[in-house]
Amino acid sequence: MFSGNTVLGDSSVIMILDPNGIAAAAGEISMGESQAAEAAEARDSSSGDRIALLLFGAGDGTPRAVPLGLVARLEEIDARNIEYADNKPLVQYRGKLMPLVPVRPDYKMRKEGRQPVLVFADGDRSMGLLVDEITDIVEDRIVIELKVDRPGSMGSAIIAGKATDVIDAGHYLTLAYGDWFGKSAGRATGAKPSAKRLLLVDDNAFFRKLITPILGVACYEVTAVESAERARNSTRPGATSTPSSAISRCREWAAWPSPKWCANPAAGRRCP
Repeated sequence: MFSGNTVLGDSSVIMILDPNGIAAAAGEISMGESQAAEAAEARDSSSGDRIALLLFGAGDGTPRAVPLGLVARLEEIDARNIEYADNKPLVQYRGKLMPLVPVRPDYKMRKEGRQPVLVFADGDRSMGLLVDEITDIVEDRIVIELKVDRPGSMGSAIIAGKATDVIDAGHYLTLAYGDWFGKSAGRATGAKPSAKRLLLVDDNAFFRKLITPILGVACYEVTAVESAERARNSTRPGATSTPSSAISRCREWAAWPSPKWCANPAAGRRCP
């Protein structure tokens, strides 16, 4: 259904529709059973567990990547509009103040001209990550081959044929707002390697996209769902992949494992 991603003139990231795929799905273009099977097999083999990644540079020659689904917009702001509060850079963005966080501690922010910024947004909060340039948008697998003990990095992987530093977006979000994920969200970056399957239940799509790759790097096979009902389905007898543990911020989720659920899921309360 989709053939790739691109960036519009207003800096928003969108997916490109595949007209032939849509027509085939709607029955406008007919194909034989063998052709359909070959096409499906080709799509499965090419996509696999690939995800869309945004590649960028930060002035030190090291390619960096972040899951595209986390990035709300790509902006180039006028360096003259950058202000400071409490010795920290920020900019007036869409009627609100948006903190600006450098991708490296020694990063030199531009004093004039246009400053590239990756905007992360969730609800009414936004944060700008200061970078040097946007280099590409690709689809690839994140397989961390070299882990590093450095804040802001999940490790190094081969992406688009090059050794690339995969950033830990959560690190930068909490530099902008210490309580970005709330008191009960916690951080999953300290999870120890395990071969167990993990069920991530959260009604916030942004949080699911953020945490899933981090848990994957920690050697968990993650199934991410948005509701207790979807979680129930994944744990019923006959499910293709039954998790052995769960992480949840979903307001419908009470406890694991039993599985034991909230007595009144419609109450809408958040679990502690």
